[in-house]
Amino acid sequence: MPPPPRRNLQRWILAGLALGLLGGLLAKVVTGKFAPELEGRIEVAVREVVRPVGDIFLRLLFMGVLPLAFSCLALGVYGVGSLKDLGKLSWTCAARSSTSPGTS
Repeated sequence: MPPPPRRNLQRWILAGLALGLLGGLLAKVVTGKFAPELEGRIEVAVREVVRPVGDIFLRLLFMGVLPLAFSCLALGVYGVGSLKDLGKLSWTCAARSSTSPGTS
């Protein structure tokens, strides 16, 4: 049996981004040139529809990510064993986290 065809997810994501960009630019140009009375409606649609949907998405994301990060940290601290090793590990983590923004 032949292997299933490989789907190129990166191309679909880039195509969706490009399509959204073109659609937004087209809507802005069309409402600005041909229908100036509709120009304010795009901002209203963004303010009343798109922003609340984005806020809900971010809240759902944080609701899943923060407990996962906390449980990973708690299990990591539990797995270290002694307080001496935990102190050494915490100083190493603090040094790495303070220097990593400077290197990027």
